[in-house]
Amino acid sequence: MRRSLTLLALLLACNRPKPSLEVLVEGEAAGAGELDFTGTPYGGLRTLEVRLASSYPKPLRLEVRLEDPVPTGMTARLDPPVELLPRGSGRTVLVLRSPSVVGAIAGAFTIYCPDEASASATFRYRGDVVKQVQSGPFVHFDPSSVNVGKVRPGDERPFVFAVRAVGTEAIEILDAAPEDPRRLALRESPAGARIVPGGELQVNGLVRAPDTAGAFVERIRIATNSTNQPRVDVRVSGEVMPRYEPIPQALADQPVRSLRPEAAVRLKAGPGEAPFTVASATGGEGWFELVSRGSETPAEEQEVRFRLRADAPVGRSAFRIVLRVAPAGVDVVWPVELDVRPNIVAIPPRLLPQARRGTTVTLRVDLHSYAQKPFRVLEVRPPPFLRVELKEHPPLPPYLSVSSTAGQPKGVYDDPPIELLTDDPDTPRILIPVRLEIVD
Repeated sequence: MRRSLTLLALLLACNRPKPSLEVLVEGEAAGAGELDFTGTPYGGLRTLEVRLASSYPKPLRLEVRLEDPVPTGMTARLDPPVELLPRGSGRTVLVLRSPSVVGAIAGAFTIYCPDEASASATFRYRGDVVKQVQSGPFVHFDPSSVNVGKVRPGDERPFVFAVRAVGTEAIEILDAAPEDPRRLALRESPAGARIVPGGELQVNGLVRAPDTAGAFVERIRIATNSTNQPRVDVRVSGEVMPRYEPIPQALADQPVRSLRPEAAVRLKAGPGEAPFTVASATGGEGWFELVSRGSETPAEEQEVRFRLRADAPVGRSAFRIVLRVAPAGVDVVWPVELDVRPNIVAIPPRLLPQARRGTTVTLRVDLHSYAQKPFRVLEVRPPPFLRVELKEHPPLPPYLSVSSTAGQPKGVYDDPPIELLTDDPDTPRILIPVRLEIVD
């Protein structure tokens, strides 16, 4: 039994895909993790859009750090701060303050999760910091990225930024338009404005937050006659807080069907939301049956409980459970990924033997019960190119001794599989695929 459990643990560890964090930074050289900082202005800010995708089954709070040695005066931050939902994605902006020294620079920065060591991505940069007389029409945006903070879905927030003429000639704003006018509006378009050297123009606007939770970034595309930045995207960002946040509780990654484990999701009301009840829970009927929708008394937090069905499909599945919140009438979607296991499994679950012609190869296949209940193999149906012998040593689980036949000609044999019939009601039939290769 101990050996079976050990083999099972090793098999599951090898087959389970490792979660990952994907990070894409604007300007990265073809996914090589390298950025070109040539011509970085002395004392200025550099903003880079960052796209993120996580396959971790838990939330990830991400931060950024500059790796040693850090150029003097250089700083980094994520604006807005970002926390990815389980298996979620999002966008933010990396804001880098230029070093306070002139000359060549090289180094690295890492975007990482403080609570998960494996969730990180490191990028290298190389370039130089320049300080020069700004002769001609030079423009500076202060700030070039505006963060309106945490907002509720659909909220409208004002923002302001300044356009400055920092060169020896006037700046003319040729065009200024939001990328998405439905989400962002300027109180008065600065297009056609002329800013004298040393002067500035304040631009006021209003951004409407999306209806979906998570970080968001909107852009204002501005064209000027400037030498340094003729076309610039001023970013307006923030984070939409969910009206109601689903937090999964006690959900196993690989539940065993015969044990019928329970799963739960805790639903929390966001800031400013009234106490609520869960009117219904739909979706996932083929996998779960509802145990409880929580309390009938409105509260700021409810727990909905489910139990795995006895006839849930075996294998990996993905589906959504929709929780209807009352009295708001809001649907909250809980994405679920399951890898349902039958009670009895074969270890290994697939055989790939190779033998030289005229010789035999013998393999052992252990049979393991997750429920740790005794079971019997009623019948063994081997393929014609294998000898399969059932070994029984109660109270230990049975196992199979599988051997190739010495007289098989050269070739590949993979049909039919080994078939077992058992007295277990959850797993009455087990198929073990085989691919036998006979070589010279």
